[in-house]
Amino acid sequence: HLATGEPGLTDKGQLQVEVQAIQDEAAVDITDGGDGNYTITYVAPSSGQYLINVFYGGEHAPGSPFRAFVQAKPDASKCAVSAGCLLPDAQPVAGDPLELTVMTKDAGHGVLKVTAKGPGGKMARVFMAKEDDEYSVRVDTGLPGLYTVDVAWSGEHVEGSPFKVNVASRLMPQQMQVYGDGLKSAMMDTKTHFSVNAIEAGLFSKGRLLVTVASKTKTASVTVEDKGNGIYDVAYTTPSAEQYKIAVQYNKQHLPGSPFPVTVTARPNAKKCIASGQYLKPSTVVRTGELIEFTVETEAAGHGQLGVRAAGKNGETLRAFTSD
Repeated sequence: HLATGEPGLTDKGQLQVEVQAIQDEAAVDITDGGDGNYTITYVAPSSGQYLINVFYGGEHAPGSPFRAFVQAKPDASKCAVSAGCLLPDAQPVAGDPLELTVMTKDAGHGVLKVTAKGPGGKMARVFMAKEDDEYSVRVDTGLPGLYTVDVAWSGEHVEGSPFKVNVASRLMPQQMQVYGDGLKSAMMDTKTHFSVNAIEAGLFSKGRLLVTVASKTKTASVTVEDKGNGIYDVAYTTPSAEQYKIAVQYNKQHLPGSPFPVTVTARPNAKKCIASGQYLKPSTVVRTGELIEFTVETEAAGHGQLGVRAAGKNGETLRAFTSD
C-alpha cells in the first residue's frame, strides 16, 4: 500500500510504479482508493530479487527503490524421494530405521511434512534433518508389519506418497534349524530333500533365505517350497558324484551347522557290475557239496547294495554268503 494523502495521481500520470528483476519485469496494477491511499499489486513471472521503483511526479518516492525477493510457488510434483527401503528387493527389519531422502531443489518455497504409521495404525516417530534443499528422514520401526509413510510439500503429497513398506521381524540365524537325511548323503541325478525351520514364512521369496548346493566345479539345481508356517522344504539334484557343500543363509549369515558337507554318490547301475571266477564258466564241473566262489566288482556301478540268490536244478533255494 502507498499513502500520499492525495487521490487521482494515477489519472494525472503523477504516480508510477515499476517492479523489475534482472531479466524480467512484473506486471503492475495500481488501484486508487479515492482517499489518497493506493493499492499496488504485481505478479512476478519468476523467482529472484526484484526492485520496486515508486515514482511520484517523476521522482523516487521516499525509500524507493524497494527490494523484494520473490520465491517460487511450492510444487510437490517437483520433489524427488529416494530410499533403499522402497526398492523391490528391500529387506527392512524391525529395529532398523527407514531412511528416506527428499530433494526439494526445484519444488519452490514450501514446508516439508513427513508422518508415518506402523502396525495397527500407531504413529511412528519421524526425525528430519535439512541441508540446503535436501532433507534426511528417519522413521523408527519398533515392531514388524506394514508402515505407511506420508510425505507432503506444503500440504500436497509428493509423487508416490503415501509410501508403504513391509518391515520384517528381526530373526537371528541361531533361532533357525536345518535338518533331514539330505544333509548327510545324496545320490547323483536324484532329487534329495531336507528341511529348514526359519520360524517366519515368506523369507525365501523376499530373498532373505538363501540355499545353495555346490561342489568345487558343479552347482546343483535347488528348489525351495514355502510351507507357509515357517518351514521350508528344500530339494536339490546334483549333476555329479563328488563332495558337495550345502549352504543355508539368512540375511547372508549361515544358519547353525552351515555349510553342511555331503557326499554324493553315483546311482546304482547293475550293468556296470562285473562278475568273474572259474565257477562261472560253462565248462566248469562242480561236484556235489563243493563250495562255489566267484567275485563281483561294483566300483563303477555306483552306490548300491549287492544281493546274491542261488537256486538248485529243481528251484530249491541254496544258501549264499557274501563278503566285502
